[in-house]
Amino acid sequence: MILITSAAYIGPEFRSELGKIPPAFLPIGNQRLYRYQYESLNTQDKVVLTIPESFSIPKHDLRQLEQMSIEILEIPEGLSLGDSIVCALNLSGYSEGPLTILHGDTLVYDIPVELHDIIAVSEVEDNYEWATFDGKTVQDFHPYDGATQANKQVVNGYFRFSDARTFIQSMVRARGAFIEGINLYSQQCKLSSYLTKDWHDFGHLHTYFRSKTHVSTARAFNSLKVESGVVTKRSDMPNKMAAESHWFQNIPSELKRHTPNFLGELSAGQRVEGYRIEYQCISSLNELFVFGDLPVFVWDKILKACGHFVSLCSTFEATESTQSFKTFLLEKTDKRLAEFSNDTGIALDEPWTLNGVNMPSIKHIHETSARHIPDTEVQTVVHGDFCFSNILYDFRSQSIKVIDPRGMNNEGLLSIHGFAHYDIAKLAHSIIGKYDFIIAGYFDLSRDGNALAFEVYQTDKDSFIRERFETLCEQQFGLNANQLLAMQVQLFLSMLPLHADKPERQLALLANAMKLYAELSA
Repeated sequence: MILITSAAYIGPEFRSELGKIPPAFLPIGNQRLYRYQYESLNTQDKVVLTIPESFSIPKHDLRQLEQMSIEILEIPEGLSLGDSIVCALNLSGYSEGPLTILHGDTLVYDIPVELHDIIAVSEVEDNYEWATFDGKTVQDFHPYDGATQANKQVVNGYFRFSDARTFIQSMVRARGAFIEGINLYSQQCKLSSYLTKDWHDFGHLHTYFRSKTHVSTARAFNSLKVESGVVTKRSDMPNKMAAESHWFQNIPSELKRHTPNFLGELSAGQRVEGYRIEYQCISSLNELFVFGDLPVFVWDKILKACGHFVSLCSTFEATESTQSFKTFLLEKTDKRLAEFSNDTGIALDEPWTLNGVNMPSIKHIHETSARHIPDTEVQTVVHGDFCFSNILYDFRSQSIKVIDPRGMNNEGLLSIHGFAHYDIAKLAHSIIGKYDFIIAGYFDLSRDGNALAFEVYQTDKDSFIRERFETLCEQQFGLNANQLLAMQVQLFLSMLPLHADKPERQLALLANAMKLYAELSA
C-alpha cells in the first residue's frame, strides 16, 4: 500500500496566499499536487490519501480522485505525524505486507519502487530544519539546523518499509513520534538511504515556487525555461514573440511596476524567437481561483488591483482609432466561427439543446448577443489577454503583475493599444465564464447529435466573487451584467478553433457560450 500523508493543513505562510488546504491539494499550474504525485508513483498498488477531517473535497477533485482509484481517509486533526499514519492504517485495515509513505508536500520522480526498507534522501542548500540521515544507520536521524550540519543529504519525504506490522508497532512504542518510531523500526528491519536527484519540495513557500518552475503549463507552441530567476520564453510563432516583446518594451513607464522586469529579446536576424523576463515567486489568479480557498474579502483586494491596472492603462489613449470596439469583436468572432465550422463540419445555422432546453443556432447566438455589446471608438494601452492565467498577484504589495500580453491588433500589426472593454471581457470570462475551470478539465459533458449536457464545477465562493466583480464593472467602467455576458458569449465562440486539439474541451467551450447566452436571454 502507498500512503500519501496530507492530514494536516498547510502552514500559516502558505495559508495567507492559498487558503486553508492540505499540502497534496497545492496548485501546480493547472493541476493539484496529488495528480503529479500519483503519476510519479507509477504503481498498481493501492494508493491512500489522508486529509484533515474538516476538509471538504471539491466535487471536481472527488471525480479525479475516483478516476485514479485513490482512496480518501479523513483523519482527526491535532494528531502527531506518527499517530496520524497509524490511524490511517487502522482505518484502512492494512497491517500486512510492504508500506510506502510519501509526504503530501513531496514530489519525487526517481523513486526506487523495487527496493524495500529505504529512506529517500536528497541534497539541499536551504536553511530549514530538515531531518538528516547518514546513509548507514537511522540512529543519526535527527533535525538538521541548516547551519552547523555538514551533511547536506536530508530526508525528502519518501519511505518504503517491508513490514507494515513492524512499522505500526514501532510507532505505537514511540507514542506517535515519527522519527523515533523509524529509529525503532530500523532496529528490527535495517533501513538504508537512497539518494534521489529528481526531488521537488513543496513544503515551504519559497521552495514551493522554485519547485513549480519544473512544471510547465505553456501551450505546445511555447517553450518556457526558468533558471536562476529568469524566465526564457521561446516559440515557433515569431510574430507572437515579437508582439509580446514589443509590448513589454514600449508600454509607458508608469505601467512597468505591473510587469516583471524585461531582460531582453532573443533574435536571429529579423526573426524574434523569444525573450526573457524576471521570474515572479507569486501565484497566478487561475491557480488561486480554481485551486485555492481564499476568503471573499481577499478577492475584493485582488479585483480592486485588477481594476486599478485597467484604469491606469486607460489613461494612455491612442492618437487615433481605426474601428469601433463592437466591429473589432464581431469581426473576430465571424472569422473564428467560419474556421470552426470548416474544421469540424458543425453547421452554424442548426438549433441545439443544452441540458434539455432548446437553444437557437450558433449563428443566431452570435448575432443576437451582439446587440448587447457596448460600443466605443476610444483605444488605450491594453494588455490584450487579461485573463486569470496571465495575471499574478503579489500579496505583499497587494498589486498585480501581468505576463503574456497580446501586443498586436486584428490585422497582426504590433501595437500596445486596443479597447479597455476587451481586457474587462477577458477578466469576466475567467470570473463569470469559468474559463479556467474548463481548461483544468473541471466540467461534465456529453453529446448526442446537437444535444449537449454540460456542467462546469464551481466553489461556494464563486457567486460572491462574481457579485463583487459585476459591482466593480458597473461602478468603475459603466458596464452592466448583460454587457459582460454578451462580450463573453463572443469570446467563447471566437476561441473555438483555437482548441481544435482537444475536441471535448472545444465542445465544453461551445456549451458554455450557450449557457451564458441562456443567462443573457433570461
